[in-house]
Amino acid sequence: RLFDRARAGEILDFPATRIPLPAGPAVWLEGRLAPVSLPTGPGLLVTAFDVTEHRRVEQAMRASERLFREAADHIPGVFVLYDSERRLRFINDAGARRLSRPREQVLGLLQEEVWPAEIASHDFRIGIGEGRVAKPYSASVFNISAMSFGALSANAILALNEGAKRG
Repeated sequence: RLFDRARAGEILDFPATRIPLPAGPAVWLEGRLAPVSLPTGPGLLVTAFDVTEHRRVEQAMRASERLFREAADHIPGVFVLYDSERRLRFINDAGARRLSRPREQVLGLLQEEVWPAEIASHDFRIGIGEGRVAKPYSASVFNISAMSFGALSANAILALNEGAKRG
C-alpha cells in the first residue's frame, strides 16, 4: 500500500518495521519511499536505515528505568531527581506522599514550585527499619545525602556527621 502511494507521487516516511530474515534474527528498518524518474520510466527510490540496535538499546533503557523506579519507590525517605533547569523529573512514592499530590501534578515543575520556601520543622532525621527490625535506626538525611555522593572529603563527612549529631 505504501508502494502504491509512493508510485502515485507521494514521498512517504515509513516507521520502524520488523523484517523477518530467512536466516538469522529479524531486523528493524525505517526509511523513506520516493518516486523518481529513470531513463527507463518511473521508478521508486527506497532509503532504509537499520534501527535494530537502536530499538534494542531503547528496550534495555526502558527495562533499566523500570528497575530504577521500582528500587527508588522502596526508599523510605523522599528521593527526587532534577534536570539542569531544576525541574523535577522523578519523585518516589514517599515524596509524592509527603507532598500529598500525585506525581503527575509535580513532574516538570521547578524546585521552588514543589517545595515550600520555609521548612516547618528542623528535624532532618528519618527512621530506618521501624517496625521491621529489633533495633531501628534514626538517621540524619544529611548523612544519607553525603554517603550518596561518595565524592566528599573525609573532613566534609566528619563535619556533616557532627552537625547531624547536634541535630
